Order: sequence, then C-alpha cells, then structure tokens
Amino acid sequence: MAHGDYTAEHPSKRKPHSWWAGYVAERRNKITGDYNVLVEAGPAGLDPAGGRWAMICNAHGTILNHTSQRVLRKFGLADGYGSLEWCDDCRAIFAASSRLPTR
Repeated sequence: MAHGDYTAEHPSKRKPHSWWAGYVAERRNKITGDYNVLVEAGPAGLDPAGGRWAMICNAHGTILNHTSQRVLRKFGLADGYGSLEWCDDCRAIFAASSRLPTR
C-alpha cells in the first residue's frame, strides 16, 4: 500500500476519515471522543441544497450544511466543542456532564 493510500480497512491513525469521498478536514470531538468531519457535500453523497460544504458529527450522524467552508471550519472544528452549537445529542451529553460554562 502506497503512503497516503488509505481505505476503510487501512485508515490513517491521525486522520481516520481521510479516505471518505469529499473529505476536507476533521477534528476530534472532545464531547464524544469521536470526530467532526468536514466534507464537500456532493462528492460525499450528501444533499448540497443547504450549502456546498457539510460538517458531520460522526458520533451521532448530525449534519450541518453551509455555503462557506471557512465558516464551517471555524464553527464546527473550532476547539473540539464546535458540535455544541449544532448537534442536539452532543449538547445533551455535555449538559449532563455538568461542564456547562457559567454565564
């Protein structure tokens, strides 16, 4: 297997979803331990009607589309807690852990 020729059977340890169609970037989700994955919606087989780019909470299957990759990178990959803003399941887990910041 050539360097960088990753598949589902042989994923990269650092970027385990890099073999996905439309893959752009990913970041470990600090809430679930899984990943938030940024993909181009069309090549990934997702509906691009909500925007060309899609952020996926891999733990829950929640998808957020947007027209700007830059916005999704900042919003979804931010500091590992990006899914708090758009994944209801992540928000519930985070709230149950009593780690909500006080305002």
